[in-house]
Amino acid sequence: MKNTLVIAAALLMAAPAMASKARTAALSGVATLVDTQTIFASPEHLTALGDWATFEFGTAGTATANGAEGGFARSHGDSKYGFYLGHGESIVTAGYPPLLAGSGNIEQNPFNVFYASKAGDLAWGLNLHYANSDVKTAPLKKNVTTLTAGFGSGAWDAGISFRATDMEDDGTTKVEGSGMRLDGGYWFDESLYGYAAYDSAAIKDAADSSTITLGVVKEEKVEGGKFFYGAAYEMATLKNKATGGGKYESSSLPFIVGVEADAATWLVLRGSVTQNVLLGSEKDDFAGAGGAESDTLANNTTVAAGAGLKFGKLTVDGTLAGSTTGDIDGNSLLSTASMTYNF
Repeated sequence: MKNTLVIAAALLMAAPAMASKARTAALSGVATLVDTQTIFASPEHLTALGDWATFEFGTAGTATANGAEGGFARSHGDSKYGFYLGHGESIVTAGYPPLLAGSGNIEQNPFNVFYASKAGDLAWGLNLHYANSDVKTAPLKKNVTTLTAGFGSGAWDAGISFRATDMEDDGTTKVEGSGMRLDGGYWFDESLYGYAAYDSAAIKDAADSSTITLGVVKEEKVEGGKFFYGAAYEMATLKNKATGGGKYESSSLPFIVGVEADAATWLVLRGSVTQNVLLGSEKDDFAGAGGAESDTLANNTTVAAGAGLKFGKLTVDGTLAGSTTGDIDGNSLLSTASMTYNF
């Protein structure tokens, strides 16, 4: 039964055009995604993907969500290995809320090394993220090291990520961050997936935060693709340990609805909508933040959409630029574009 669930889940989650930040954004990062962008948090996903090389278009040298990045994954017997350039991740550079405020200095030339394999029904994977720079003329030193392990067998999956180092030093002030993530999920049947995650992050002697997520996603096969909907309860807390103190708390129940399907043999379209429903509040008592009253969450309905153009083993992927404006502009139809070759 478990093997059947794994095969069914893999078929259901494998998109008609696999790959990219654009696909992840268009589907609002639904928890059931298995993609070249999910291997950073779940490196065991490499065993469910083929061999590929992907190139994410973006601004050179930014190592942010809009930055250029790319890499590849190849098979070696029953194992998979991969190498990736430009994918940034750093607590120190994250913003509040619910993560932590830092200087905003980005990582310089980060890279990831992956290895994954299967032992019977157990799939496992490892991901090492590393960036190190020393700009003496600024001056600015920065070092980030993250280790991630992921596991999956039958109907369940689990992962752990540990931020070994996250430091920057401008010669006057040294800022050190740390963090970890625990997550897991379970397929109750071929279409119902439940999951939970705990994230914690801290900047030494300054602030710490935690986020707890409990969610469920229902997926249904449709002609040429899938339709899904679900909800997740999220609780976030941030404490300021510096002068003045302060605490930020929020709770929300975001609902998600989405679809991904082939519009033609060469075209896949995808879209999703998310919005908080029923439960949702935030309380901010940071000094100068405007009081410590608990408010309901502001309007946050978000629609995302994207498309993938398939040319044999090559896919050109992007988000539809009009999804945030309501306008279709032929001069700028796709954004967050990428190109992926499946061997």
